Amino acid sequence: MRLHILGIALLALEVPALAVTLPAGARLDAAGRVQVDVHYDCAREAPVTALSMAGLIPGARVRAPPYCVVEGWVDPASLSRLAAVPGVLKVGLPGYVLRRPQNAGVRLPSVKASGTAAGINANGVEITRADQFISQTSVRGAGVTVGVQSSGAASWQTIAGRGELPASISIVYPAGTSSMAPGDDEGTMLMEEVHAIAPGASLVFCGPTTFAEYASCLQQLVNAGATILLDDMNLMPDDIMDTGNDQTTAVANFLAANPQVALYTAAGNANNSYWEGAYQPVPLSAQSAPPLSCTDNGVTTTDSYVADFGTGQPATLTVIGSGASFPLLLAWTDSAGQPASHFDLYVYSGTAQLACFDSGDTSINTNGHQLSQNMSLAGGTYTLYIASTTAPAGTYVKLWAGGDGLTQITPASAGSTVTPQAFATGAVSIGAVDGADGVGDSIESFSSLGPATFPLPTLTQIWTPTLVAPDDINVDAADTGFSGELWPDSSGTYPQGLFKGTSASVPQAGGVAALIRAAWPQLTRAQLNQVLESGAAWPTTWGATDPDGTFGYGRVDAVDAAAAAQSLTGSAPTPPPADSSGTGSGTSGSGSSGSSSSASSSSSGSSRSGGGGSWDLGTCGILAVALITVCRRRRRPAHA
Repeated sequence: MRLHILGIALLALEVPALAVTLPAGARLDAAGRVQVDVHYDCAREAPVTALSMAGLIPGARVRAPPYCVVEGWVDPASLSRLAAVPGVLKVGLPGYVLRRPQNAGVRLPSVKASGTAAGINANGVEITRADQFISQTSVRGAGVTVGVQSSGAASWQTIAGRGELPASISIVYPAGTSSMAPGDDEGTMLMEEVHAIAPGASLVFCGPTTFAEYASCLQQLVNAGATILLDDMNLMPDDIMDTGNDQTTAVANFLAANPQVALYTAAGNANNSYWEGAYQPVPLSAQSAPPLSCTDNGVTTTDSYVADFGTGQPATLTVIGSGASFPLLLAWTDSAGQPASHFDLYVYSGTAQLACFDSGDTSINTNGHQLSQNMSLAGGTYTLYIASTTAPAGTYVKLWAGGDGLTQITPASAGSTVTPQAFATGAVSIGAVDGADGVGDSIESFSSLGPATFPLPTLTQIWTPTLVAPDDINVDAADTGFSGELWPDSSGTYPQGLFKGTSASVPQAGGVAALIRAAWPQLTRAQLNQVLESGAAWPTTWGATDPDGTFGYGRVDAVDAAAAAQSLTGSAPTPPPADSSGTGSGTSGSGSSGSSSSASSSSSGSSRSGGGGSWDLGTCGILAVALITVCRRRRRPAHA
């Protein structure tokens, strides 16, 4: 008898010894133990002792109903013992963090920095007008703690020694663990950016590798005093079709329980690597498709229909450069655990079938309507067939192949944000505009576009990105594990290169949020997000639609957000603590910008005067400290 460990659930089986087939996504340690998530009944205490007795070496644990998990490592032969522990609902693979690929210099075009600012994140500071906010209010973020989640911060002390980070940063770990996740220094770079925007803010870091660790880190960061949380974590979704999936619901419930805590997350770099739409089946002969059959566990399925993507052709998958490893995912609208359709996904190179994913294969079908598998392919173009045994016309389908400049799907569509925390009520997703020119009015070609469509439980669309912020900014990665991640700057302005991607954009938004929170600490999360949206810049070149699926509500702008906050609260900024005005900004010698940049506000045209769009008479707020009048654009509904 063979026991399959499922992507989401492993039923308890009363079998003393089993030959276990692990899916390709399973991770093993040096002793051959597999990493698993044990989901337990949230009405009970975490059964850590019983699971340990059953063979689990416990790691991270999180209680965020309905997501209550003990994560750990276990001999595959003991999986059935874990499933039999009282209170255990299911055992499955963790939802892993998808690592940002190392920059090979081939996936995206090199950039030419034409902005005039120098120093750490200087173009970002200017474009967001954080420097002007600080000079007008003297508020630098003191009294606010920003919590950062990313892949690593091993060399933060090296950067702090140059004055580009605070001398002291708190490092916290997911509950049940006691060490930082191995990784590069991407988190160090995110904290550099926050420090440049809000140099008075305190910083705390947590480095997860799984969703269970991510969810636990949220609470650990809040326990450490953080009220502004940000991350650039791209997490493998357990259900990309349902807004009520466990991961999204867990984050939403966490935020509901912490109404002062704001969460900003990277929208992702998956534009052009994603397609969604109604399944339009045509016979194989209509596309001259080869005979399509897939064998799983000795059972062969022969398909008769393939998807017509509106082009009369199958989809193509292009792998950039010499090759890549990436997740390949297909989902459709059957209710979780109640499969009514049989979909298969085929990968062909010319006439040769390289892979087939069968929806009957429980090792890759995680919830009855989603197939996912890691792929490693050489550079080149491949054919993708979405196939079925019958013709369930109208079924909604999503197809995703990684992104991050590694892959392209043709045809492609909007909707490419996939990380589950981005859709939680109260979370704000951040897209990327190119900051290398010092203006930040052009969307990056890879920045994930929206809105995001969820057919289950009822058809819902969610605005993503919520806001945009600049990437292509200078960070100091010398002597850290991040130096190889920077993109070439052909102008020579920044010899190390620039940080590119929505990962570089999200700390800009988080830093501005920290400034506004420091100036108006009474704001709830809903109010804070409202003023960021209301004060967002919307250049006239973007057109009249606001919000839209490219720029969301606009580009983060500290000065106009301040005017919106003052109008909303009827109060001037709270003066900074008496001892905070001279600390944390860095110096020109160290390259930190902080409040030291003195760029002109004319560099981005109409966006500097409020971004065009509609103006409400009588909504000009007086920024009392500087005694200048700043008008804000129309107020939008609060993003809870």
